Amino acid sequence: VFAGKLCVPTDRVNTEDIPKALWDKPVMQVVMEFAQVELAWQPLASSVVIAVMLGFCYLFCLEHAMLYLLKASIAVVVVLPASLGCYSILASLDGGWDGLLG
Repeated sequence: VFAGKLCVPTDRVNTEDIPKALWDKPVMQVVMEFAQVELAWQPLASSVVIAVMLGFCYLFCLEHAMLYLLKASIAVVVVLPASLGCYSILASLDGGWDGLLG
């Protein structure tokens, strides 16, 4: 077993070349990085628990603030284009957005 992850031959003919050949491959580096997930299970487990708790908090807030968010989004969808349209009409009366004629 090489680095606790791979099975390698036990004969001594090319055992010195095996680590060099393995570490030169980018796939081996990725495999070894993923192998560290097993060693870091506590931070991963705590991040999963925190993510689930934050997800339920988001759903709780969304349930209670849904009406306000709906009204605010409708207001933005109506007021923003209307104000841009009014500005465009007023700007066209004065010679354009840059104030130059033509």
